[in-house]
Amino acid sequence: MASKIRPRTVLLLTIAVAVLSISFAGGAAAQASFTVEDQTIAPDGGQINVSHNGADAYLQIDHSTLPANWTVERPDAAQGNVDETTWFGGVPNPAMITVIPDGEASIGETVEFTATIDDEGNQDTFNVTVSPDPISFSDQEIAASGGTVSVDSKDAESYVQVDLSNVPDGWEVTNPDPETNYNTEEIAWTSPAAETLSFDITPPDDVDAAGQSIEFTGTVDDSYRQDTFTVTFVETHESGVSQTVADAATSQGNDDQLDSLDILDAYSTYLETGEVNGKEFDDGLPFLDLYSWKLENS
Repeated sequence: MASKIRPRTVLLLTIAVAVLSISFAGGAAAQASFTVEDQTIAPDGGQINVSHNGADAYLQIDHSTLPANWTVERPDAAQGNVDETTWFGGVPNPAMITVIPDGEASIGETVEFTATIDDEGNQDTFNVTVSPDPISFSDQEIAASGGTVSVDSKDAESYVQVDLSNVPDGWEVTNPDPETNYNTEEIAWTSPAAETLSFDITPPDDVDAAGQSIEFTGTVDDSYRQDTFTVTFVETHESGVSQTVADAATSQGNDDQLDSLDILDAYSTYLETGEVNGKEFDDGLPFLDLYSWKLENS
């Protein structure tokens, strides 16, 4: 005789199946938190890193979207083919492969990769962009009455451009060095011979620029080699250095007088710690300029 399943048993089985379904759904949702950061590599290649919280079974990097003439070098511990690289057990953290694009012809190209840990419910896509070495321009301070802004040519092969679009109306940009054509939107030096390029910026006479800042964007050769930098206008001492430098040097003494030995003490403190009287400085040369002024005007 066939046994009958009691209604209570059916109810319990239904609840169990529902609980298991929720558990697996919750597990998949938790796995979705696995993310891989977008990355850049140089035209001659670079490593791609996939960090993870620990793979129980495997980690796979899908690189089937690579353009023609791109190659992948995988470590000896990994397996795979032209479309994927996989580690089974003992997955390193981070897992790394080397991707070699098609040289300078690949600059600016972006390729999407997919990384998977253990199952398809635990994966993420990320982009890898081919870019030359990054460019970095330094923030600067100039007198509130105006002064010279300098940028490094960074071994430019074709041009260096400074975007002037953030300069307020009525402020003057003059005297580009070396001399070049420019307008209110930009200055561009083509094939510059000088390592240092510069221009003057002056606020209107009726503007108190002390404390104001302007952000510039400098570009070397193409849009993949650019950086923003900030020029801040500061109150100046009669010596021509910023009032902040003069105040820091004065603070080294026992009174409110600016003494030559105090200036040297301030410079020495800067060399040791990078700051004077709790104020950080990016450059110690203004202290020497102040010292020279003090010697000439003592």
